[in-house]
Amino acid sequence: MLEPDDSTTFASLGNFYTRIHLLPLLRQRIHIDAVLIDKPYLNVYQDGTSFNFDDLLTRFLTPADTVEKAPSNPWTVDIDDIKIHNGELTYKDMQRNVTWGFNELDIDVPGLHLSGHERTDMGIVFNFSRGGSLRTSLEYDQATADYDLSLLLSNLSLAGTAAYFNQVIDIGSVEGLVTLDLHVKGNANHLLDLRTYGIA
Repeated sequence: MLEPDDSTTFASLGNFYTRIHLLPLLRQRIHIDAVLIDKPYLNVYQDGTSFNFDDLLTRFLTPADTVEKAPSNPWTVDIDDIKIHNGELTYKDMQRNVTWGFNELDIDVPGLHLSGHERTDMGIVFNFSRGGSLRTSLEYDQATADYDLSLLLSNLSLAGTAAYFNQVIDIGSVEGLVTLDLHVKGNANHLLDLRTYGIA
């Protein structure tokens, strides 16, 4: 998929595979038991409050004068075994002239349940192009709204963050590495009632 200039790549992927069960559709259930995306690439630009994908969002926005239909019976959505491998994301802040790259992006979601009372588990791993890596895992129970989040940030280079600090303080450059091991447990219905521990 190209940008409006028909030359710059906005998004691409190497391979895509999915397996969908058709019979559950008769019971208002969407059941997908495999999703595999290999080598996805996404190029994001931000200029102030505008993004290079704003034109895509406007295509799917509901017009203000659209008459909404009466609510129908809810559908259940279950997606199992979601895997994204070897992904790459580039983000550029045009106003600050800062570019961040995320390489070797891997996402593993054993089960994603958008309704019902199932547990949702997922993990995300990627490397920063400037150095360092991030590894996360999340467990969420829809029945109780309990969540368990683990985050391991290793040797993230702070080079390139000076432009953000300069918004509040005059600083020439920022150097160094950040490592953070954080664990958070709580309930989504009681955001202030949580337990956090870790090391930095």
